[in-house]
Amino acid sequence: VEHQSHRNLLAISTGIKQNENVDTIVQKFFLENFTFILFHYDCNVVGWKDLEWSNKAIHIVAHNQTKW
Repeated sequence: VEHQSHRNLLAISTGIKQNENVDTIVQKFFLENFTFILFHYDCNVVGWKDLEWSNKAIHIVAHNQTKW
């Protein structure tokens, strides 16, 4: 029997003003089974570093981009 490992993806386009809302959403998911990608439209990645899960997330910034 082949063992398959499933991962889930949560991708969010966000800005620092949504920091608390995104934190609430991420806390509801089981961290070991999810990969988190945050698309930062305001280019502020540093403001997320205080969150416990931030170093496990993938942070994407594209300067001068507001749409993905």
